[in-house]
Amino acid sequence: MTSRRIELHFHLLPALDDGPADDADAIDLARAAFADGTETVVCTPHARFLHGPRDLADRVARLRRTLERGGVPLDLRPGAELSAPDVEVLGDATLDAVSQGPPAAPWILLEAPLEPGGVEELHAAVDGLARRGYGVLLAHPERSPQTLAPGGGLDELLARGVALQVNATSIAGRHGDAPRDAALELVRAGAVTVVASDAHDDAGRPPSLTTAVATLRTAGVADPERLVASAPRALLRRGLAAPRPARALV
Repeated sequence: MTSRRIELHFHLLPALDDGPADDADAIDLARAAFADGTETVVCTPHARFLHGPRDLADRVARLRRTLERGGVPLDLRPGAELSAPDVEVLGDATLDAVSQGPPAAPWILLEAPLEPGGVEELHAAVDGLARRGYGVLLAHPERSPQTLAPGGGLDELLARGVALQVNATSIAGRHGDAPRDAALELVRAGAVTVVASDAHDDAGRPPSLTTAVATLRTAGVADPERLVASAPRALLRRGLAAPRPARALV
């Protein structure tokens, strides 16, 4: 490994969503991430659990202090994982607080729907973020059969400039055979921009970048380390353009 890794999708804030239950669990998860080679974690709780941008900033600052006391040298950044319905209800200040990248090219982590349906809402959310000037990093499409289906429009989203993030836990097989196979197919096709753990705890869903990189290397993927190091670093530094308009129906 030539450089430290970056996690762009990681549930690390304690006592908030379905991530760590308390400070002790958050410290354990952060230590596991650092041991896995990670230097930077963008904390991405589910946006619906946040009470505005101040709440997010306060929680990240508090966790920074907790990790410093625990001797875990992670660089933490505030963020969030948005579902499609979040886009309509979140104000500009909150979107700005959870966005990543430079001011000229900010982007948002938007999750692919995990429940049946939701494809129309996903595309509407992409359109909504684009109108507000945000690029889109689509989280775990490999876990969304409806998004992968022929009518799901994934190819169109890619053509519009949406970037894909697949889960290291999917590549490692923790979500079953179908998500693992879909993740590998997307990576082999060159459709994936970054891999992230989408970690929630140190047992069931731990940091898994090392496992994912090894699996991808075994599968014949060239330089899989870039997907967890230089590629996410580039997204943070250079940002992501807002998706281009959808093609008009003929």
